[in-house]
Amino acid sequence: MHWFVAVPSKDWFYTGLLVFGLFILVFFAELVSRKRIVPGWQLRKAVHVFTGVFVLAALFLLQDVVPLILIAAGFAAFNLWSILRNAFRSFNATPNRSLGTFYYPLSFLILLAFFWPEHKLAVLIGFSLMAFADAAAGMAGRNAPKSAMLNLPGDTKSLRGSATMFVISSIITATWLMAFADTSTLNNLQLVLTALMVGLLATSAEAVSIRGSDNLSVPILSALLIYAFDNPDLQIQFGIAMLLAGAVVAMSYRLHLLDLSGALAGFLVGTVTFGAGGWPYTIPMLLFFGVSNVLSKILKSERKDRDKILEKGSHRDAKQVLANGLLPALLVLGSLLEESQYLYIFYLSGLAAAMADTWATEIGMAFSSRPRSIITGRLVPVGESGGVTFSGTSGAVLAAAFMAGCGVLIGKFWPIYSLSSIVFVIIAISAILAQVLDSLLGATVQRKNRCTVCHKLTERQIHCDTTTAHIKGLMWMDNDVVNILCSLSGIFFSYIMVKYLLN
Repeated sequence: MHWFVAVPSKDWFYTGLLVFGLFILVFFAELVSRKRIVPGWQLRKAVHVFTGVFVLAALFLLQDVVPLILIAAGFAAFNLWSILRNAFRSFNATPNRSLGTFYYPLSFLILLAFFWPEHKLAVLIGFSLMAFADAAAGMAGRNAPKSAMLNLPGDTKSLRGSATMFVISSIITATWLMAFADTSTLNNLQLVLTALMVGLLATSAEAVSIRGSDNLSVPILSALLIYAFDNPDLQIQFGIAMLLAGAVVAMSYRLHLLDLSGALAGFLVGTVTFGAGGWPYTIPMLLFFGVSNVLSKILKSERKDRDKILEKGSHRDAKQVLANGLLPALLVLGSLLEESQYLYIFYLSGLAAAMADTWATEIGMAFSSRPRSIITGRLVPVGESGGVTFSGTSGAVLAAAFMAGCGVLIGKFWPIYSLSSIVFVIIAISAILAQVLDSLLGATVQRKNRCTVCHKLTERQIHCDTTTAHIKGLMWMDNDVVNILCSLSGIFFSYIMVKYLLN
């Protein structure tokens, strides 16, 4: 309660004005929307931008952070309610159902929690890019010709919109850095490079984000990079991280290991992993990606009819990259707040689970003629989710041991991450259990379709150039969701064993 007492009375006055202004903006937009005076997409962008102006003004007017937190939390709850109730369509109505207006204040709340007031620039730049650069990109790409559209899954994105996002993000970042030059550690050259790198990261995040999630990814990743580049200990590491991630994904895209969306997502995951965690976190991620793809290429000729059954082909897209790498990357971010060996164990366990699942699929499909259902034991078609084989299970065990051994070896060079033999066992067993759970989910609740032309069972939504029919499983439980749950369960099993075996 003393938090509220300590807030200057002038802050509460400004808070009341801000809240009143925001509600006036919302109701005015709703009135304009019902009168159909301007197109809906223009109205949404206008609300997006004017809200940003009000909030940025509040950052300079208010002395205490408590009212800002209350405003962000209150509007997050209000916007979520309006989305669920399908109210205030002036700023909630989008072609695809979106939580974007909920993410908007939520991201501001996250920025305040982690960066304010010690790192004000991170908050100002992160929020400004979401409020203005993202809106400019949307308007620029609105009527782009089909020939200029980017081949990305999810929301429609254009080359024109992405170029606008990069230019405006770089300009906004440079402007704020120059405005706060007296408190920054960056020289002129570093300032320009930082602005360009933030623009590149924000553009990549906006391109692969779907259904309003760029209102989370753009401000948070941009703020993280500003925080890193304003920290002498992290400047070089994050700079090298972006170069390394860019080189790896460019080569992978060239070799057709990743499609465009997968390359952009890989760039984001790689930048965060190496920038926040350094080599101890980066080496396992590179080995997971590199070795798994080499294995896939080697065994490609041994697999039969894979693409006819599995939902995704050999070119990994953004959803596949994030399904395997997002949770480990979040654990790496956690290491910035508190350097902990336990976090490193959980990180390796999540990667080991993803690797075990990948190797089980690759090896099982290459060397087994007929898998059996993990539930019933009956023979099932090659590639069907929930099918298990001796060779596939052996591949999972080998992958789990490989990643656990990688962690032990890294500990020899970075003693702070030194792992004991019992930790090796914990990581390996966690990954194996997670892969078993993956198979169980695949056999029970993962979505399965049937081709209406050839009548084969498939994970694909399009087969024989025809939309397939959903026959069982949960509609939303596709292979990417199962993969996320696999990584999450690897981390969970590891946490349970660490809690009872190491403490």
